[in-house]
Amino acid sequence: MYVASRGLLKMKKPTVIVPRCVKETVEKLFLIQRELDGSDLPVNLIGLDVSYSFPAPLHVAHPT
Repeated sequence: MYVASRGLLKMKKPTVIVPRCVKETVEKLFLIQRELDGSDLPVNLIGLDVSYSFPAPLHVAHPT
């Protein structure tokens, strides 16, 4: 829903970070969703090792 909402609002494509072990499966889910509804669903999908950490930029919205 996050990716689709950004597309509808003409915002730049989001970056979504997932564990590397599920990245391929998430890519498949996006392909299936694109096929089902005919949308582009532009997304920058990044797979990271579970043990990897990095500081989030200050402008990133964190869920409350």
